[in-house]
Amino acid sequence: MGKNVKSQRGSYFRRLVDVWVGAPLLFILGSVRLKRSVPNHIDVIGLFSLATIGDTILASAIANDLKRALPSARIIAFVGPAARGISQIIEGFDDEIVIPATRPLSALRIIRKHPADVVIDISQWPRITALYTAFSRARFTLGFRTDGAARHWAYDAAIRHFSNQHEIDNFRALLQPFGISGKALPHAMRKYYPPIDMTKSASVVIFHPWASGFRSNLREWPTERWVELARAIIADGYRIMITGSPADLERSVQLQTAIDRPGQVRTLTGELSLADTAMEIARAAAVVCVNTGTMHLAAALNRPLVALHGPTNPRRWGPLSDVAIIVEPPPGSLCGYLNLGFEYPTNPPDCMAMITVDNVLVRVRQALGSSISKAQRPG
Repeated sequence: MGKNVKSQRGSYFRRLVDVWVGAPLLFILGSVRLKRSVPNHIDVIGLFSLATIGDTILASAIANDLKRALPSARIIAFVGPAARGISQIIEGFDDEIVIPATRPLSALRIIRKHPADVVIDISQWPRITALYTAFSRARFTLGFRTDGAARHWAYDAAIRHFSNQHEIDNFRALLQPFGISGKALPHAMRKYYPPIDMTKSASVVIFHPWASGFRSNLREWPTERWVELARAIIADGYRIMITGSPADLERSVQLQTAIDRPGQVRTLTGELSLADTAMEIARAAAVVCVNTGTMHLAAALNRPLVALHGPTNPRRWGPLSDVAIIVEPPPGSLCGYLNLGFEYPTNPPDCMAMITVDNVLVRVRQALGSSISKAQRPG
């Protein structure tokens, strides 16, 4: 049995436990607990974002809104291991606590060692984070009431989650109990904004071709199209850097080999921390990627970005940046159907295959400012 099969089976088992144990327990807790009001004085706010880097980056916006309204309060992000270091990259968090995603008892012990006056759970469907919230020792808790998730009963305040708006607007709705109107957008710390002369001389285009999560292959662009795109960008005078998680290393090396432009392509897949990735993005001429946490990171860094969307709906999960360009299948393609990431139809269309290299290349050249002459281009 391969490692990936074991991992998938383990994840499936955890999902079963999450539903069949988590939901009834939350219902019982909600039945016996009195609902509490927002405390008059708040010193510490805990923000639970244990699932994805992208969600944590989007949620940093409401952390900034909270800091403006409650300047004396500390905001602590409780994050999974993949988001380690996020508080040193994205504005909004005063500190972070890394929670072991696959060890619930250890996770709960860590959470209870760092009590907060208020805990906000930004998770949309897992019951486990709602349970962590319920047992967190906070004086006030809130989170989402998501249709079909059966997870909202134990919160002091449950906010309706909507599938027809961008997720940042759902996160902003979590501010309602505080009387705060959310307006902030995610943005990186000032140290990640390179001098203008450096950005003008940047010669690297970052590729992040790999998705993660349930049926992630359906959110990835065909490898041969990345190869064709890379060769065209290299012919324009740029170099390519490939990034990804350690699990993507073999595929990244294969992509580098297939591009077959020695000295012009480098893979740093699996080698970079989140902070290192942010710094490489900050120095790059542009980023081309599928819908991942890296996409949201590039948007928060305000770097030229071309984001490829197929099953993922950009109106729900697209990048929040004036310099981001979204590429998606043509209208009427029945794509963009994902809401929370697992709503695949029985026979899903190959949405990513509907995105052509020519269309992406035009957008990349637009992002790079291709109106400058060949002689002026880096390299």
